[in-house]
Amino acid sequence: MIKTLQLFWIATFAATSSFAAMTNDFSDDFQAAVKFFSSGKNEEAHSAFMRLAGQAPTPRSKAEAISYSALSLGKQKKYDKAIEIAKTIEITAVSIKCRMELMLANLKEKELIAEFMDEEMDEWPEALITSGFYLRGQAYMRLKNYRAALEDFEQAARNACDRDELVNALLSLAGVA
Repeated sequence: MIKTLQLFWIATFAATSSFAAMTNDFSDDFQAAVKFFSSGKNEEAHSAFMRLAGQAPTPRSKAEAISYSALSLGKQKKYDKAIEIAKTIEITAVSIKCRMELMLANLKEKELIAEFMDEEMDEWPEALITSGFYLRGQAYMRLKNYRAALEDFEQAARNACDRDELVNALLSLAGVA
């Protein structure tokens, strides 16, 4: 019995150590891919993030990798392919946020509002609520629907998780008001 327990703990430790090493490697590779993205190396970023999506240790990290991959395609003016990839993101809020970003970057405000006008963003994960309201508010503002923009920017400000989100929401709110 003792020998079995020892083998169990050794196997558990080995698996945990292996997972920790894999997570560290993923994190390092993710940061390297973000550098490609930030420096405008969008083809390299797209490839790196798609590769990372296949080895992501969590559903959230997979969603983020696919999101960056789609945004990289968007920067390459491959809008339709980017939207297609964004739709494959399994975490609904991340998928919608990514598609909203792509739509705004490609001046597709009408499409954004048509698709996401009734989206219940206050039910999203807390870290994404502000982004959702802010992005939709931007679309409303560009379409000169200032009342709807005000409502979304107010929601973005109310749900802000950090100072930068709050400042952006308040500046947009003031700009529309």
